[in-house]
Amino acid sequence: MKQTRLLEVAIKAAMKAGTELQTRYDEQLRTTAKESFRDIYSEADQAAEEQALAVLQAHDAGITILSEERGYTGAADAEDYWVVDALDGTVNYVHHIPFFSVSVAFVSKGKAVASAIYAPLVDDIYYASLGHGAFKNQRKQQSSD
Repeated sequence: MKQTRLLEVAIKAAMKAGTELQTRYDEQLRTTAKESFRDIYSEADQAAEEQALAVLQAHDAGITILSEERGYTGAADAEDYWVVDALDGTVNYVHHIPFFSVSVAFVSKGKAVASAIYAPLVDDIYYASLGHGAFKNQRKQQSSD
């Protein structure tokens, strides 16, 4: 699968999950602790993850996905798979601190080939593909030496 198409899918999945997070942002959310009081998940985590996974599975129904809430969907030893954190910053989100994002990446043979990070409240999308650089809102980012 071409990197351009993978990047388009990553962006679409991240933005779809981000839209879900925006619609739920002002709600009072129930949370559940995983292993500590700082390691929690909420209804919003699950709903956003469902949105991202739906986009990825519509693109390729048989692909393996590693997501934060579900773990592996598909073969855990796959060489090509998607990685999804549909709400990176849950503690901030549930306390209405506007610093959180959605992260989606495609990994092939141990290398991130295409990735997108979406910050829905500020509507910033960061994305990159292997060998093509990194972008923020369609502007190429430069590194300093």
